[in-house]
Amino acid sequence: MKYVLVDIGNTSYGIFYLDKDNKEHFTRSFSNLELERNMRNLLGYLSGNEITFYISSVSETRTKLFCNRLIDYRNIHIKVISNLDYIGEINMTGYAVPNLEILGTDMLFDIIGSEPSTFIVDYGTASKLMPINKDKVFLGGMVGPGLSTLNKSLFTSTEKLGDYLVSLPPSYVNYSTMDAINASTTFGEAFKVIGLFNKLKEDLKEPDMKMVVTGGDGEIISSAMKILGFSDFVYDPLVIFRGMAKILHVYTQYFGLEKGN
Repeated sequence: MKYVLVDIGNTSYGIFYLDKDNKEHFTRSFSNLELERNMRNLLGYLSGNEITFYISSVSETRTKLFCNRLIDYRNIHIKVISNLDYIGEINMTGYAVPNLEILGTDMLFDIIGSEPSTFIVDYGTASKLMPINKDKVFLGGMVGPGLSTLNKSLFTSTEKLGDYLVSLPPSYVNYSTMDAINASTTFGEAFKVIGLFNKLKEDLKEPDMKMVVTGGDGEIISSAMKILGFSDFVYDPLVIFRGMAKILHVYTQYFGLEKGN
């Protein structure tokens, strides 16, 4: 049996699996064209094997589109994950998630995939900022617009501002409209993340708290923070898949996990 872990967001599709040589394959598709190419490569590589797709999703529509791409293939099983199906496995990890019944699976797996005393910074269509204390308790978080969503909101709410793609501008203050908007989007969010991280460490009295940055736009936020002179974080696009592996008990050896930890 082969296993494919899938993260379906509102903007991108993340796919992770290991081949027979334990080599990691991770792709993130931001367009239908990218997804089609990556799916062809995946199914061509795994052809002839029985495959289970485990899907964490925040979009029913995009999940249906993804699953429709698989209906013509034999020996494929699809499991769309619900938190309530894995309460026992979640409890075994020792993580306390008070809002488990309403929490999105993407946020849950970010939490389970992180170490205690971690501030999770997940930027996709939405931004999700989530602290876990040293006792493995999820403390709640902030959810807001992601980088592209911020830019899009100005375009749709004004008459004269363009629909600018997110990119890092020359500085955190700029003259051109495009660079000024992107400065607010990238460096503005970076300043927010850094400030919240420092406040959390102080209020929780956990000076050694770690920050992990993930999500489709995690690299952009990481770059912005580095330009601002802040490097006290780790960029890890596989956090969600580590959480899935821990709960589903697949690829645990690869991620250095043991059942129940």
